[in-house]
Amino acid sequence: MGISRGNMLYTLYKKDLKASRFELLLIVGIILAVNLYIFYKTTTGWPPQAGFVMNVGGTITIFIAIFIKAFITVRNEWKENTVYLMMSLPVSGRMIFLSKMLSLLTQWIALEALLGLSAFLFLRGMMTPDSWGKLAEIPFEFKIEVVKLGFLIFLGATQALILAFFSSVVGKLFKKFSGLITFGTFIAGSILTSKVSDIIINAVSRYHLEDLGNSQINFSNGTAWVTIFPNNIYIALTVVLIGVSAALFFGTAAIYDRKVEL
Repeated sequence: MGISRGNMLYTLYKKDLKASRFELLLIVGIILAVNLYIFYKTTTGWPPQAGFVMNVGGTITIFIAIFIKAFITVRNEWKENTVYLMMSLPVSGRMIFLSKMLSLLTQWIALEALLGLSAFLFLRGMMTPDSWGKLAEIPFEFKIEVVKLGFLIFLGATQALILAFFSSVVGKLFKKFSGLITFGTFIAGSILTSKVSDIIINAVSRYHLEDLGNSQINFSNGTAWVTIFPNNIYIALTVVLIGVSAALFFGTAAIYDRKVEL
């Protein structure tokens, strides 16, 4: 009886996570150390806002680290000669890159959650009852807008990771200047996906991508709240991100399966 696809995917997923355990432990240690430092400085005079700004910077830094790792995890298959083993197994490129993508997304979400939790635990004692009251007064509609923004950030981050996979695999089609071709492919792919997104969004609404920063003030029951994404541009952008990501993913797997030379 053969191994099921699900079990095989899980095995590859665990392999990718295990290979990242040292980096994960290092980043976890840095997160805890930074928030301990923020907690100490806040008790000695720093305003809580300074700690918030540092943690926002931390969220960006974590994603940059995961993004760079997307390039490294593909190139390491050749550097460590594990690509020979991967291609000898009865697994497709889709399964290989799906496991890599799930591994990176798991690491990103886990690290961001740890950063948010540690920041909350270290800073909550600094918040006054008045501050908690102001948070409770935030309109529900605005919270929905924040959730929509978070979902789009997740889709955009996923697309960036898949584009990194695609660029790395394209770079491996060439024996010379592989790194330069990978970089050029990523830049060209980023520009192309942005242009395609703008064309599609422009076709279904009166908005352009640059209009996303122009928030609209709305009023409901006497309470003002902000619409970050009108429904038509939100739906269009969501569909575009998912569609482009799927195309890049299947293109990456196809190149890996058929074109990449060992």
